[in-house]
Amino acid sequence: MVPAMPRELANLRRSAGRLRNPWKIGVEHLERLPDGACILAVNRVGPFDHLNVMASLGRTATLVLEPQNRRRMIPGLRHVSWDDQSDAERSPAARLARGEILVVFPEGASDGDGVVHKGHARFVALALSTGVTIVPAALVPLKAREALPEFRYRLRIGEVIDTTRFAGD
Repeated sequence: MVPAMPRELANLRRSAGRLRNPWKIGVEHLERLPDGACILAVNRVGPFDHLNVMASLGRTATLVLEPQNRRRMIPGLRHVSWDDQSDAERSPAARLARGEILVVFPEGASDGDGVVHKGHARFVALALSTGVTIVPAALVPLKAREALPEFRYRLRIGEVIDTTRFAGD
């Protein structure tokens, strides 16, 4: 029988893992993500949410940005903008047709207060027009003793919403 790891050593090991991938956070119900294309709609709680979500999915995904946020993008992060509709290869719909996961933040920018604010519905129209599912997700707070200050959230993936039942409405 292997003895239990001392708490201090477990915390050190967890911190070392974060150094290898500093943006990765815990994910609950990752198995709910479909194998093919889908739209992952996540609530916004802070300025680095897109980095946390993209690093934690374990799969390639494309972030959909508001047009005003394109200037502040990090090089190397797969992204597309809602205003890329004229570029047939780069549009969000083209990405879905290729089987990609699109990550959207319906609320746009965060107020930093942790409250879910009113969002836009462009992603719903896109899901209906392309027939892909929407997967809701939430960045939920961790208990204070579970979290290091910079990683206060866990990504919780919700039940898949099948949009085909709304087609033609």
